Amino acid sequence: MIRDGKKRFDMAKKPKKASYLLYPIMVIASFFTLIWYRHKVKKINCKGLKAPYIVLATHSSMVDFNAAVKATFPNRVTWITSIEEFNRSEWLMRNIGCIAKRKFTKDPLVVKHCLRTIKNKGVLIIYPEARFSFAGITEHIDGALGKLVKVAKCPLVIMRNNGHFIQSPQFSKHPYRKIPLLSEFEQVVTKEEVNKLTAEEIQKIIEEKFYVDDYAYQKEHGYKVKCKKRMDNVHKVLYKCPHCQKEFEMFAKGTKIKCNHCQIEYELDEYGTLKCLNGKTIFDSIPKWYLWEKEEVIKEVRSGKYYFEDQVKLEELFKPCVGFVPMGTVKFTHDLTGMKLEGKLDDGSDFSFFRPCLEQESCHVEFFFKNHKKEIGSAIDFATLDQTYFGWLVNQKEALTKIHLATEAIYNLALENKNK
Repeated sequence: MIRDGKKRFDMAKKPKKASYLLYPIMVIASFFTLIWYRHKVKKINCKGLKAPYIVLATHSSMVDFNAAVKATFPNRVTWITSIEEFNRSEWLMRNIGCIAKRKFTKDPLVVKHCLRTIKNKGVLIIYPEARFSFAGITEHIDGALGKLVKVAKCPLVIMRNNGHFIQSPQFSKHPYRKIPLLSEFEQVVTKEEVNKLTAEEIQKIIEEKFYVDDYAYQKEHGYKVKCKKRMDNVHKVLYKCPHCQKEFEMFAKGTKIKCNHCQIEYELDEYGTLKCLNGKTIFDSIPKWYLWEKEEVIKEVRSGKYYFEDQVKLEELFKPCVGFVPMGTVKFTHDLTGMKLEGKLDDGSDFSFFRPCLEQESCHVEFFFKNHKKEIGSAIDFATLDQTYFGWLVNQKEALTKIHLATEAIYNLALENKNK
């Protein structure tokens, strides 16, 4: 398909390492950026580690990329990157060594590119959560990572980034918080071990080692965050009141979050601890509150009661150099069968999109995504192997976290039913 004289993004184009021109710039920028945060790399069991190898890194902030460049220096790396991250900058995407991927799709081409990178003695960096953490803890990861490492027949490194979420949480990215950062760079499977272990055993190692809790890290080290906006917009994640059970009645600003229904109020202190100001403290940390919401959504899904509906302003990311193309406003429904979009577009044509629940392990949402007009909105990424659409919620703009949690719960339930 051609739009405005331009063909679609070529997903089959072979990836390459970062160019000799751009790599020094990436290194200098990364090292200088990380000095301000007193960033350290702690290498564990890395004696004798040489390319090729795979790095699975936790993902909480943009500074994750700087840390990866520093930890893998002097190797020029190849990254798996979501296609929308380089909107209007395809040249840059190609020349810093990116493998383009559409969110939460199972693309054989990406696997092929990964294996080619390893064959060419490269360092492959994957962020298996495929989105930023919402609450400073590890999110869902794919269950087939062990298979990839087994087929690649190369060492595996887990990179746990500590403090990165506190530095710039997704619900309030700015201003940046100054907190010491620590990246643990641990070789968890050696080249010799990968030949002896099964894919299932490697997957188990990954799931055991791939975990961070930024608020626990902050408390353990006694790091103080003086930022007066440390709770701004946290209601986008903590959307359900643990006292009255009402959803989307929370509002957060400054250092506090309050339920507009029952008036209960919590405050986050400088050491990352939540305290209820006018009642009993049910959750003393953001991760605990978030995990409770996750369990509540699982209950709702398994009871068969989950259903969501809203209008979305739909745009298509045709390719990075073209950017987002407005399409129109359509109906979005999410239930136990999957995600559906349907309606008439601005050009008068009918539009229909459906992702079955078993084809979508999770979903990508953005709290403050900017489209081509630089507008900020609550967006959901709807992707297939060939297309990427973004839908900006029209009415229920605070529902993104619940949609995200429900997608995973629906997939897990459908998978259980399929395997029975």
